[in-house]
Amino acid sequence: MKMSRPDHEHGRVAAQTLASLDQLILLLRAGVPTHRVFRLVGPDATAMPDRSARAVLAVAVATGAPLTSTLSRLQSLVRDVAAAHDEVLSALAAPLLARRIVMLVPVASIALGTALGFNVLHALFSSALGVACLLGGALLSVLGSVWMRRLVQRATHHHPEPGLWCELVAVAVGSGLPLGRAVRVAERALERGGLSTPEQARARGGHLLTMASQAGVSVSSALRNLADDQRARSFAEQRRAARELGERILVPVGACYLPAFLLWGVVPLVGAVVSDTLIVA
Repeated sequence: MKMSRPDHEHGRVAAQTLASLDQLILLLRAGVPTHRVFRLVGPDATAMPDRSARAVLAVAVATGAPLTSTLSRLQSLVRDVAAAHDEVLSALAAPLLARRIVMLVPVASIALGTALGFNVLHALFSSALGVACLLGGALLSVLGSVWMRRLVQRATHHHPEPGLWCELVAVAVGSGLPLGRAVRVAERALERGGLSTPEQARARGGHLLTMASQAGVSVSSALRNLADDQRARSFAEQRRAARELGERILVPVGACYLPAFLLWGVVPLVGAVVSDTLIVA
């Protein structure tokens, strides 16, 4: 259920995970015992490419949680996460394309000037003004590239497993384990899978565990609701960041790339024309 892979990789992982889940659910609903299910499907059933789904399945198998309902929920989660991932990618497509195009603007200014019949390269290298424009444009282009790269990283960097801690604890609690042991099982699954959970999300889950147990509310249902809420918040933040990226990249465009365009394609030519005019006069 990750969101940090490249688009084609994420789609492939989601498809393979859903295929494994379909096979497991089909056999379980047909009444095949759990130990035979994994023998029939093969070892790949518990080694799905999605690390989050693999951790949930591992906890369910280790604790004896109701496997059919756990897999059905996991199937829905993988589909929902894949759909949210595609939506975020669609929102990012326009600003990322604009970034690639804008980075070529300074170079395009040289090609444009040459196409119009001006010797832009001669103007850039034949005078002190041209060399200064060349260096200034290069510096601004590098600065703009670094600036845009950081904006993109900030817009696309999110925790890859929102709600996973709550989901794992809910599965362990649903098997009948006491709360303390369920939390330890979830933590062990995270550690073995090389996964992590933000401290804030873990703290909220722990607080909910305390409240639910004191109030006599179903702990597993409360945890799943909190996991759904954490995922929804994460995806909403990612969509907002993707939309804002389209506006924020306009700042380096105006501050770096447009001045670089002028320095490489306009200023040296104007300087050369003025110089020639003064010489003729």
